[in-house]
Amino acid sequence: MEFMQNEEKMEAVAFLADITSHLNDLNLKLQGKNNTVCELMSAVRAFQRKLEVFKSDLQEGMLHFPKLLEQTKGDNRPQNHVGFLEKLIENFKTRFDDFRLGKQVLLYIENPFLRDLGPGLHLAPPLPHCERHDLQIPWLRLDENKRASLK
Repeated sequence: MEFMQNEEKMEAVAFLADITSHLNDLNLKLQGKNNTVCELMSAVRAFQRKLEVFKSDLQEGMLHFPKLLEQTKGDNRPQNHVGFLEKLIENFKTRFDDFRLGKQVLLYIENPFLRDLGPGLHLAPPLPHCERHDLQIPWLRLDENKRASLK
C-alpha cells in the first residue's frame, strides 16, 4: 500500500506502462505473418526514430505518454524518465547497428527486377534488355496481386 501512495513510484509505473505499450506495438509488427526482412528492418528503424521523438516530446509535454500525463496531472518532470529513454535508444543502436543495409540494397531485396543498384555494384553480369523486361512483367503482376490481397 505504501508503494501505491508514493507519487514518484507511481509516476515510474505510469511511464513504464506507456513505454511498454509502445514496445508492444513494435513487437506486434515484428510478429506479423508474411513480413519481409525489409519490412522488419523498416519497423525497427521507425521505432528507433520514434524513441528520439518520444524523448524530445517527453521534455516538452509528454504527448506520447498518456498514462504518465494522467498520473502527473500535467506536472511535467521529464528528468525522471529521459535517462531511461536515452539508455533504450542506445540499447537499440547497439543491438541493431549490425543490421544496417543500404536503402538501395533493401529495395533490391524487395523487388530485385525493378531496382537499379547503380554503378557501384558489379556482382552479376547484366541481364539482356529483353530478359530483364520478361522478368519484370511477372514480377509486377505478383506485386499487384500481393497488394490486392492485402486490401
